[in-house]
Amino acid sequence: MHWLVLAVSILYLVYALSVIVNWYRHRFQFRVLIPILAYAQLFGVGILACHLSDIGQSEKNLINQTGKPSYFLGTTLEWDEPKPRSKMNRIALRQGINDEMGEAQGEIVIYHQFDSLLRPGQVILISGNPSLIEPPVNPGQFDYQTFMRRQGISHSHFAGKNIHILGEVSSQPIMDFFSAIRMTLLKKIEEYIPDPNSKQIAKALLLGYKKQMDPEISQAYSATGAMHILAVSGLHVGIIYGFFFLFVKPYHLKRRARVAYLLLLILVIWSYACITGLSPSVLRAATMFTFIAFAQMQSRSPSIFNPIALSAMILLLFDPFLLYAVGFQLSYLALLGILLIQPLLVRIWLPPYRWLEYCWQISTVGIAAQIATFPVSAYYFHQFPSYFILSNLVAIPAAFLIMAVGIPFLLLSPVPIVSSILAWLTDWLIRVMNFLIFWMESLPGASVKDIHFDPSEIGLYALTVAVGIYLWNYPKKTTAWAFVCLLGIMGGARVVNLFIRSQNNEVTWYALQKGKAIDISVSGQLWTWDTGNAKEIEFNVKPNRSRTVGGTVYPLLSFEKDGKSYLFGPNGMGMIEPSPDFVRKKNKIFIWENGAWVPFRADSGTKPHAALKAQL
Repeated sequence: MHWLVLAVSILYLVYALSVIVNWYRHRFQFRVLIPILAYAQLFGVGILACHLSDIGQSEKNLINQTGKPSYFLGTTLEWDEPKPRSKMNRIALRQGINDEMGEAQGEIVIYHQFDSLLRPGQVILISGNPSLIEPPVNPGQFDYQTFMRRQGISHSHFAGKNIHILGEVSSQPIMDFFSAIRMTLLKKIEEYIPDPNSKQIAKALLLGYKKQMDPEISQAYSATGAMHILAVSGLHVGIIYGFFFLFVKPYHLKRRARVAYLLLLILVIWSYACITGLSPSVLRAATMFTFIAFAQMQSRSPSIFNPIALSAMILLLFDPFLLYAVGFQLSYLALLGILLIQPLLVRIWLPPYRWLEYCWQISTVGIAAQIATFPVSAYYFHQFPSYFILSNLVAIPAAFLIMAVGIPFLLLSPVPIVSSILAWLTDWLIRVMNFLIFWMESLPGASVKDIHFDPSEIGLYALTVAVGIYLWNYPKKTTAWAFVCLLGIMGGARVVNLFIRSQNNEVTWYALQKGKAIDISVSGQLWTWDTGNAKEIEFNVKPNRSRTVGGTVYPLLSFEKDGKSYLFGPNGMGMIEPSPDFVRKKNKIFIWENGAWVPFRADSGTKPHAALKAQL
């Protein structure tokens, strides 16, 4: 990386020299060169920050250690998260103990069945050797290894009850303090709110805690397009920010009083962000509102795009891998969509009544956010909420009311009578919202599923939307033709992809821990057969099936003969076994490795560890 440091240094010197020349001559020259140099510097610094943040670059990190510890010493970083059969926690490794291994660094995810709950700051001794988190073995399967490595975690370990607590340290005192407050407030919600579903929504909406949310609730809010209110973000921080402006207008205060008041507001916002867990969306909102508050200290109203860009740059310098976080991507895209597209939509119609104008404003905000986030949301979640306009008309006002009652409830929870009244109101507000959200999910066609976007299609979509916004603001014939051509290219690319998939004749064998699964694709028709755990099929098989199907899906018929399972193959293939053996002699076999299909030597005697595929 020395060459990159040198390149960034040269770019900075040329940039500084250009600025100095302009300052000396009192003229603005190099109008094209200076912005190019600035963006090139940012790009180079970003690459350098990613390199330095990669855990693979540290020699002491566990991922680069060859020794296998019999015991390891670590510090807990979180409160235990309950799982169906165990509890999960993150451990900061301090030392691996054996004859070959000394000091080691890194973080480990542990699953344990220890009698008591672990809390942040406990020094524990665990027996066993952590295992490297495995990569996905099936196409379309979630890449948990990459997801965890971007968070600085490479290994996991099941400790059972083999844990010894040696003491406590204060490794992250500020976060431990706010984490303890969060746990106290979560217990207050458990104590005061009786309805189980309301408890989960209150934890998510007020404190950003979604780890134990029932899948049915998560699916209902996701399918109706209301999931964004359960992720603490600009909506929640904006409500707190606006609450302070409700009683005191900073621009009416004298300079010292205004600075003190806004500094107090910044402290409140960041305290709330820490209590809610510092998710990417709340980090974005807190950082952006902090810059806005700094500008208001000077009685200035800066362009909103400057705080957005500056907040993104600072967050990415702090943690470059935030760029890959879904919450970070959707948060910034939604905000840009609201700022760039919503003002254009809201001018289409001027409602005659105030209440209708309010509904129109909320609807255009939802439409703008969906336009901006649709391809990225479809890339990760593969669905589109059909009734998102209706759900936003319910969810956004409801979220405002729930926070207006719920935040005072949390603050006044030590006061018995007042907290009971506020908790009752919070509970019933959430119940009404839940009823309406579940009702909308039950409507026919509530969500369009199995939508897939490739990264290239996302880029083409973004370019089309950008050209469309430019065309709306500056209508020109050439821009209109460019917009039409981009729409044609997008549609044509989808048609070509469907045609290519319809021509694929292949068979896929999935790698499952329990059971078997096989897909046979012939002329756009998909024939499937699987046995085993339904949850494993849902997460490891169905993602690829929904992506590859280009036509009708049929089940393969099976029967037992001589103690073996056989399938009736489609299109005259006859009786086949659900294993790669029946095509090995005539067809080339591929295995799924590192996110791609690579040739696999079926006659090498190596037992396949991942999904296999063969062209028919």
